[in-house]
Amino acid sequence: MVIHAETWRRGLFLLAFACTIFFVVRALTSSKKQTSRKLVDPAAWGEDHVGGSVPDYVTGGECLFCHRKDIGAQWAKNRHHLTIRSVVEEPKATQAVAASLKGTAQFVLGGKKNIRFLRRSGAYGKLDLHSQQYDPVMHKLSEKTESSWESHSFGKNCAGCHTTGVDAKTHTFSSLSIDCFSCHGDVDLKHNSNSSLVLFAAKREDSARVTVSICAQCHVRTGKSRSSGLPYANNFIPGDNLFRDFEVSFADKSLVSLNLVDRHILENVRDVIRLGNDSVTCMTCHKVHQSSSDRHQRLSKESAICANCHDSKSGEWTTKTFKKHSDLCRY
Repeated sequence: MVIHAETWRRGLFLLAFACTIFFVVRALTSSKKQTSRKLVDPAAWGEDHVGGSVPDYVTGGECLFCHRKDIGAQWAKNRHHLTIRSVVEEPKATQAVAASLKGTAQFVLGGKKNIRFLRRSGAYGKLDLHSQQYDPVMHKLSEKTESSWESHSFGKNCAGCHTTGVDAKTHTFSSLSIDCFSCHGDVDLKHNSNSSLVLFAAKREDSARVTVSICAQCHVRTGKSRSSGLPYANNFIPGDNLFRDFEVSFADKSLVSLNLVDRHILENVRDVIRLGNDSVTCMTCHKVHQSSSDRHQRLSKESAICANCHDSKSGEWTTKTFKKHSDLCRY
């Protein structure tokens, strides 16, 4: 059978046209399904301890009595442990403020981008925050800032993420820096014979939303407590549903305005607690005790979450350049 060239071309055209229509309809249908997908209510599960009292938790010192070999050896250098540390650990910063603070600074908080200075307040469980900031890169103090001690700033803005056991009513804390309670919760003393009683234990499988709630209590810096109005959770105890009280905007316009780090965190939280995707959580990539994120190298390069911080050019992934900034932390 002989097929004329014109007939062949016409057939190919119709086939191409039909394929185009098929894929367009499929894309529109898929998009419609995605946009019409029912979102999960972040507050619809679990419990909370909002407005309650801080429990009589097992302290880090008690934990390290048994975990001195597996955790204790590295905990002294852990970022969570060092979120507040003695001024002697930042000699250059201390030297820079020696004149203006007159030796009154006792602690520092911050890291590679910004360092703040603290001293014990006259009231129990409180710290005074100094107005000046130190730039570790430029090795100098912030300019055009009045030198003074602020008595309420730390308790109202910083305590929730830089200390442990915070009372949202009095803005007081029970322990400096991040203690074991902040992530592992109010530990059952029977866990020495059954480690699955402890959050994040190797023999325990915690849900993605529990994991995300624990990490988000500090690492989401764009929310606030509905009950207290403070930028940190009201008596959150690990295992609780953080979002029963902690209000965060996951709107696209809110996300695009953030720096890449905060956006990356918030998008991952949104994927878990709003979209119900439990395939990737903070613990998928981060080893908290080792202060390591080498696990993220193992993620598939096709993962959408990678595109938050990386671009793919000619088959190779590069890291985007950006400036990390926080209105809450004032840097």
